[in-house]
Amino acid sequence: MDLNPDQVVAMGWMKPKAAATRFLERALRWSLYRAERIIVPDIYLRDRLRNKGIDVEKIEVIPLWAQGNVTFDPEGREAFRREHGLTEKYVVMYSGNHSPCHPLDTLVEAAVLLQNETHIHFCFVGGGIAWGRLRERARNEGWENASFMGYQPEAKLSGLLSAADIQVVVMGDPFVGIVHPCKVYNFMAARRPFIYIGPEQSHVKDLIREAGLDGVTASFRHGESIALAEEVTIRSRSYTSSETSPVWRASERFTPWSEGVALGKVISVLGE
Repeated sequence: MDLNPDQVVAMGWMKPKAAATRFLERALRWSLYRAERIIVPDIYLRDRLRNKGIDVEKIEVIPLWAQGNVTFDPEGREAFRREHGLTEKYVVMYSGNHSPCHPLDTLVEAAVLLQNETHIHFCFVGGGIAWGRLRERARNEGWENASFMGYQPEAKLSGLLSAADIQVVVMGDPFVGIVHPCKVYNFMAARRPFIYIGPEQSHVKDLIREAGLDGVTASFRHGESIALAEEVTIRSRSYTSSETSPVWRASERFTPWSEGVALGKVISVLGE
């Protein structure tokens, strides 16, 4: 999933020509050359391995899937919203790792632009090196439209995801084919609409097209914070606090990304 040393080089933490980078790259290629089969979650990672000289015939592309117990949870939704004072709010949520691979600048600036829209609230849930810095900035600047929560128990994941009126997934421009944000599969299982911030060419954009989600998702490039703020504002105007029904009712639409289908493909590769 996360390809290294490519990831740390793209993050700027290691120089491409450094001795340590060259050693790790040789180790990576050695393991890839020796592998009989390689499973990757998207075509962009496949193409990156092909550019490293790996035989594409032994690479199998199998998408990831939602965690098996994730579903839309109306009771968990209401419990989470009551606990955090969000009952009457339109909730925009980023949940997961706050890292340089998923730069949140565009989302953060949209939150700043919407500080006077008191019915809109932003939740930053999880951890990572950027989470603490962002929370400190919010404290220093006195944001009243944002909450920060650490990692939540897995047993409450469905309620957490369901509590948002719209979720957010972010892909840094240099990380296509290097990392694979997989939270979108949980969004689909929880029937939550989502906003994607990232490059046009990515597995998230492909997923939106293939699953027919254009009408219930929105996509933005990095830097388009004004357009993002406008989109959130428009969506919040049609919101009612009693809106707890799933967004998507046709579950068969997501069959290709279900646990059963994906694991069946993995088992088939192992069987060969």
